[in-house]
Amino acid sequence: MKDKVFALNDDPLQASQLSGQGKKHVLVIIRTTEAEEKTLYDLLGAIKLDASSDIVLLKIASDAAPPLHTIVDKYQIKQVLAFGFTSEQLGLHINHAYYHAYHIGNKTYILSELIEDLNQDKNKKIALWKTLQETFLK
Repeated sequence: MKDKVFALNDDPLQASQLSGQGKKHVLVIIRTTEAEEKTLYDLLGAIKLDASSDIVLLKIASDAAPPLHTIVDKYQIKQVLAFGFTSEQLGLHINHAYYHAYHIGNKTYILSELIEDLNQDKNKKIALWKTLQETFLK
């Protein structure tokens, strides 16, 4: 069966916060606290992405599914990095494993556990780092 993306939620960004210009067509989706944002910004800097100009940052305040298809279309997103969401929550019809790049159409999706989990387990952070290097620093 071919991998597909399904629309889950047409509600425009309810209970979430969207920021950044998205000049490099990268969407980062997080469910995090301000303290954990430092880790996110460090990761982005290491793969040469600026949080204010290069990416679109979507902060989700609840367990609600993000309106992925709406943002992907609006900002012509080519790469999605999601922290703390399953493929089902994002509307991806795939059997996912964290820290793996999935290529669906002309887009790349990388799913990770919560940033809090990365900060507590160095092996998880290393696994994500390897995938980020392969995807963004080729």
